[in-house]
Amino acid sequence: LQEMQSRLEKRIKMEFEVDRMEPLFTSEADFHEFEKRHARHQVPVKDLASYTGKAFLGIDAGSTTSYIAGFIEAGDITLVTNAMNIFHILAQKKIRTYIPNGYINFGSAAIMSSETSQQLANMNFDLAFLGTSGIDQKAGFTTQSELDAAIKQSVLARSARTFILSENTKFNVKRFYTFADLDEAILITNTEPPFSMSEILVVGS
Repeated sequence: LQEMQSRLEKRIKMEFEVDRMEPLFTSEADFHEFEKRHARHQVPVKDLASYTGKAFLGIDAGSTTSYIAGFIEAGDITLVTNAMNIFHILAQKKIRTYIPNGYINFGSAAIMSSETSQQLANMNFDLAFLGTSGIDQKAGFTTQSELDAAIKQSVLARSARTFILSENTKFNVKRFYTFADLDEAILITNTEPPFSMSEILVVGS
């Protein structure tokens, strides 16, 4: 360790030139044009209280999110889910349900693959309900699976309003993959978290 420290403290001379990437933007005007172009592709946000007509909902796989399916009644809606247990509930209610392609994760009974994420990235949702494996003040909403994180991010990016359902046991828990910052969704939980968040719905324990 002392030899390593001694080497690091000395001046390091590079014997070769590192290949560098071209800058993403050549000017500030270039950057503003990029912002304008991408702003045109944002999902529009509507007032839910006055909404009428067709609705497109997404429900993530998870033990907590499965409770949402029990409250949904048949109507002019299309629901997308990658959870086999939620599909079973909705099928009994005769609700139009779409199941994305992919392989079944037998541990969670969820459809999870890169193909699943790509399909969801092309859909638009009025409402989305996601689960989480952990909520941390710095790391945000996290999960232990890279595929799960990619699927959640695909839905989050295409949803007008996203709710994340979680029990208080997941507060101050940090998993390996972050799929959303704390201000990117509305948290529905059973008690106030020990850190501040912009939007929270506490439904009781």
